[in-house]
Amino acid sequence: MKIKQVTVFGGSGFLGQAIVRALAPQGYLVRVAARRIELAEKVKTAGDVGQITLMRANLRVPESVSIAIAGSQAVINAAGIAFEHGRQRYKTVHAAGARTIADAARAAGVERLVHVSGIGADSRSWKNRYVQSKVEAEDAIVAGLLARPDTAKSVFELGGPRVYTYRELAALTLREIDRDKPIIGVPAGLMKLAAFFAELPAILGRTPQITRDQVDLLLHDNVVRPGALNLASLGITPTAAEVILPTYLDRFRVGGRYNHHAPA
Repeated sequence: MKIKQVTVFGGSGFLGQAIVRALAPQGYLVRVAARRIELAEKVKTAGDVGQITLMRANLRVPESVSIAIAGSQAVINAAGIAFEHGRQRYKTVHAAGARTIADAARAAGVERLVHVSGIGADSRSWKNRYVQSKVEAEDAIVAGLLARPDTAKSVFELGGPRVYTYRELAALTLREIDRDKPIIGVPAGLMKLAAFFAELPAILGRTPQITRDQVDLLLHDNVVRPGALNLASLGITPTAAEVILPTYLDRFRVGGRYNHHAPA
């Protein structure tokens, strides 16, 4: 069956919007499924009039997921949260949400289901709640695929052409936004203590600057494993961060993106 319409869950997020912007020029009808569709309004400009539609869907409400999938030949799950607050919990969104999407996709006879996880999500020994929810999400997707004997599963680990340290990324970011700031290393234990207090605004639904789970993730390498299926396996040449960052970090430069004295 030819794919004409694609439903993208999490289409209001950073990655989800990038996916929608990549699909639209290919001529697909794109249905953006999100809990807060007002956050995805701007992505409608990526396509022609009527090509991109927004649909409110909540992964905790299976009926809304099924409605969002109905009529689509492909489904992409890019839904995720970086911190927990209220009823938005890691297991609810990542694990149970993936299971709900897989079940609805199978019931609707969807031809292709793409699940966006995270490198390192196969680390079952990790006690990190965020990673564990990602592991459970992958298990849910696989279980949904195995329920259909006519489907095949492939896992790709997608990464750029080079490996960076976190310090290198911080320095690269400062360069792109034309800021002269010192980079100071902080012990992990102290950062976890700071993250504990930084998480408090999440109680009110506000985004914390950092969380303990994120600090834990920073203590482990997050790289593509040798021999894993990767971008090259898909016929895609990876692009360096130095090329991509200026396309969206330039607005943070002193004087804005039209500051001609900032690095190109």
